[in-house]
Amino acid sequence: MRSDVPSEPAPRAASTASAAAPLGPWITPGRPGARALFAEVANLPRTIAAHADLLKGGLARELRARFRGSLLGVGWVLAQPLALFVVYAFLFTRVLGVRIGADAPAATLGVYMFLGTLAWAGVSEGITRGTNAVLENRHLVAKLRFPAELLPVQAALASLIPTACGFFAFWIAAVFTPLWEAPGARVAWAPVLFAVQLLLTAGPALALAAWNVRLRDTAQVVAVALTAMMFATPVFWVASPAVMPGVESLMPLVDANPFHHLLVCWRSVWMGGAPAEVFAGTDFARSLVIAGTWGVVTTVLGLAVFLRGRRELADEV
Repeated sequence: MRSDVPSEPAPRAASTASAAAPLGPWITPGRPGARALFAEVANLPRTIAAHADLLKGGLARELRARFRGSLLGVGWVLAQPLALFVVYAFLFTRVLGVRIGADAPAATLGVYMFLGTLAWAGVSEGITRGTNAVLENRHLVAKLRFPAELLPVQAALASLIPTACGFFAFWIAAVFTPLWEAPGARVAWAPVLFAVQLLLTAGPALALAAWNVRLRDTAQVVAVALTAMMFATPVFWVASPAVMPGVESLMPLVDANPFHHLLVCWRSVWMGGAPAEVFAGTDFARSLVIAGTWGVVTTVLGLAVFLRGRRELADEV
């Protein structure tokens, strides 16, 4: 006898099959294995390119929030480094009269410290803001398909803007004042150095952002660690036995510091590699390779740490 009970409609079966299929990395349970993690790390450039509008919008919002309500607005990005440059130049050339070498210009130490401060301030700000990026944007992290790894990267990118404006201010001061000779052809290396600085900033920011979600003390530890690292990095002192004989025994530790090599590169670009006493024992190409290698390694490791625990971020925040 023929049964009058209709068979289950095809659309429902398709729906069941669809429900059984994985819906993407955010919804799939468990942490990714080594192969999947490597694939996600390698996919970062594609993720950034696919969400370029998100990054641009986030950067614009951050700049507007930073200068909202001020009379000078974005002009402060240029005014602050110019004022810092004038203070350093006056303090070390007029007040203290400190010189590096007999034949070095009077402004050498002021310029040296100014350039180091600019580069370090960018690194420090990027890591600090990147550490808090996920918690400050918890409303975005709660959305399943939002690429949360872009938040620390966005903070690292934003930190480059004041640094770039500061170097531009230095170039203006060098061109229109007698304090320092205008930089030469080495300025063409600036885009490469910005990329290296971005890597050295984004890598730690990614790992620390993930840790800060689980352990809220991370931000305080980072603040203390960055202060210690600032003094361990030749920002306010010269890493050259020719200038400071007492640092000779510390040079192996200094040479292992990637931020030292980043500062060597920036100073070499803007100071033209002179005076020789400041750059004794350093080489631009070697420092660039070391800083760049550290940047790539820390970014890969930082991204791997972030992605490994990414699925739990929405629950933790």
